[in-house]
Amino acid sequence: MFYILKLRPDVVHFNVSFQSFRKNKLTNVTGLSLILLCRLLGFRVVAGVHTLAEVTDLEKFHVKSSLINRIGILMATKLILSAQSVVVLVHSYSEVLKKRYGHRGVYYIPHGASVDTALTRNVTKEKAILLFGHMGPHKGLPLMLEAFEKISKENGDFKLVVAGSNHPNFPNYLEEFIKMNIPSVQFLGYIPQEKLGSVFRKAAVVVLPYNAAPGTSGVFHLACGYGCPIVASDLPEIRELVSDGASAILVSSGDVDALKDAILEVLLNEEVS
Repeated sequence: MFYILKLRPDVVHFNVSFQSFRKNKLTNVTGLSLILLCRLLGFRVVAGVHTLAEVTDLEKFHVKSSLINRIGILMATKLILSAQSVVVLVHSYSEVLKKRYGHRGVYYIPHGASVDTALTRNVTKEKAILLFGHMGPHKGLPLMLEAFEKISKENGDFKLVVAGSNHPNFPNYLEEFIKMNIPSVQFLGYIPQEKLGSVFRKAAVVVLPYNAAPGTSGVFHLACGYGCPIVASDLPEIRELVSDGASAILVSSGDVDALKDAILEVLLNEEVS
């Protein structure tokens, strides 16, 4: 805050999501209070909102749907909406904020995707299923492993690549899965920006087996930019992307057989993969 006061910027931009300041309730409220404080100090404030906690399935993020948590979420939303301008990446979020809170400064701006210029060359994709991103309970890794076991029994030519580190709120999440030493399952860990292309260009299909979607999916947009076929859970945030023209095969969240069948549909169809 002292730096902002010293700098005196024309606009202060906050980039927030569900549990932006880790899982501690007090820390999150304190962090979001900076939005209101900047507003009270006369700054022009823009809040970019990735996740709208009010429409989030809390249990999928290992958060109890208790009264105190609901009150905390209401407080958090109010603090975010103290900004003059609020930008959301999911269109339905803008409708919720406008109708429920009457905020006139809510704007929807699509996430967008960077197009991989290397796609003009003939890039040979390996027989790899890619699960990418910060891994936590909502990303559906156990379901993907179960589906991959079924896939391997039907066709042993494929491998599963899990690329990405632990979610900040679940710092040791991946360890138990890595220790399982599952055949044909590779854990790459954190992938720096300059190496994203080498990972996505080798993927025959990118899978988003999410139990819940914390806003729009950055991984979905990355996969689109790299021209990868996508299989994803049929969740409202992802369904909205498909309705807007993106291409993906959607399956019921938590349905391991539907997930397996959809992945094989892509892998065994040369025109798709």
